[in-house]
Amino acid sequence: MSTTDARPEFSIITVTLNSEATLQRCIDSLKTQSNQDFEYIIIDGVSQDSTLQIVKANNDVIDTLVSEV
Repeated sequence: MSTTDARPEFSIITVTLNSEATLQRCIDSLKTQSNQDFEYIIIDGVSQDSTLQIVKANNDVIDTLVSEV
């Protein structure tokens, strides 16, 4: 098996900043997609609300979290 076989078909990137009101709905939408061959990356701008708790609660779907300072 070559390394290209293990790569996801595409990447989905969500950029957040204090997104507690909308992030869970976005993640739930990804969970229901018929094509699950993607990697999910969240880039957070150091949210001060419960955005990061939502991310932690959904770590089964999120492949990479980048927390920007």
